[in-house]
Amino acid sequence: MTEVLVCVGNYDRHNSPHAAPDAAHHHDDIDRYTWMEREYRREVGNRKWHKHCAVVIKLGAIAFDIPVDDILARDNNREKTDKRHKIMAFARVATGATFHQLADAFNRKHSAVAVGVERFEAIVRRVIDR
Repeated sequence: MTEVLVCVGNYDRHNSPHAAPDAAHHHDDIDRYTWMEREYRREVGNRKWHKHCAVVIKLGAIAFDIPVDDILARDNNREKTDKRHKIMAFARVATGATFHQLADAFNRKHSAVAVGVERFEAIVRRVIDR
């Protein structure tokens, strides 16, 4: 997974012209989803499908200020789990991937992905579809 993530670019949250929204606004994920969607569209271009989830994971790590390793880890810490679920929901909406495909990308069982996506998919759709 690390090799795939390298190909999406080296983002520096603080110095990039495409910097992610400030992570201090934990209550407002709309800016994060909007930024992720814009950057996702810019990054994926003509890439193969399996790289799309890698792009989302990388952008989600930046937007939610969480290391990629924590997104892919088997950790059940509530804060990390919530961020992981939000990123999974974004991946589902942005890529159209199935739960099984997302499970492979996020190193989870498809049922765990379904639970995560179910929690946040509606808000992601509202933000992206506006």
